Amino acid sequence: MLAHPLQSALDRATTATYTVVDLIDIARSRKPSGSGREGRPDARQESLYRAVIASTIAAVEETFEALTVAALASLGTPALALNRLTTAIGKAMQSPGPQNLDNLLNDYVDFTPSEHWRAHLAFSSPAYRRSDLADKTLDYRLIYTAYAGFREFAEDEASDVLGRFVKIRNSFAHQDVSTLIFLKSQQAMLRNLRTRKAASADERLFVEAISATCAVTLDAHSSGMTDPVVRWTIHETHAVNALLMYIGLVISTTDALALHLESTAGVAISKYDKLVLRVQDGRWWDWNHGHTFASTNVGFELTPYRPGSRSA
Repeated sequence: MLAHPLQSALDRATTATYTVVDLIDIARSRKPSGSGREGRPDARQESLYRAVIASTIAAVEETFEALTVAALASLGTPALALNRLTTAIGKAMQSPGPQNLDNLLNDYVDFTPSEHWRAHLAFSSPAYRRSDLADKTLDYRLIYTAYAGFREFAEDEASDVLGRFVKIRNSFAHQDVSTLIFLKSQQAMLRNLRTRKAASADERLFVEAISATCAVTLDAHSSGMTDPVVRWTIHETHAVNALLMYIGLVISTTDALALHLESTAGVAISKYDKLVLRVQDGRWWDWNHGHTFASTNVGFELTPYRPGSRSA
């Protein structure tokens, strides 16, 4: 059978993962022998983790643009018009935030991807650790602990995770000001969590979503409308989560988009080979926690790195 029209976008996604996987592997190999996954990273490690997130967000933008073009091609868009649309899409997409990605696919193929998003990520349950400064003038509470949990983030939660990763990427040039990565409503909730643990289900889920993207230290003595965040940091878990988020969003979006094209345009999935996202092999035994990533209509395969294989 022939390759499904969306397979070309998945092949672009395969190429986009190379840099991300390599950066994570390099960062892991530079950690001191016997060190754990967490702990405050040194400057070189944190630089690599930031590069992972930046590369992942670039991959999100590239892949969703490719999915849109592939969907338009499957609808019989003439080649000349498709070329013009490809150029227009590339120029219009400045930042792959959730709303922009929804607008992109909704405008061109009447499909809202965020309604279908699924990603399996590491997270921390709400927990606090007191850390006094040497001068004893401030008292902090840290809203992350050991990353023992691993669960599905879906729809709005997945959108929040992607949105914060995009903001984290954008904030690198702005001295990591926390107001750049948290909405006003989220800052209000953080103020409530300065001196107590998360109590409600919404608060616990909020902390879990934050912990999936960054580690946050709150100032228990800040007041009023001041920024409640003393600092936020990127650890290895967050770099890995960026990759896992990307894999999850690409597979769940492609799966749902294939069904959408079948139901609205008659692009029958059964007429084509199964869609497959192939990703370069890496430290997946440590990263995926046994999750297979594959969905009903999209498979997931690890491919070993070979010289010359990156021309795909």
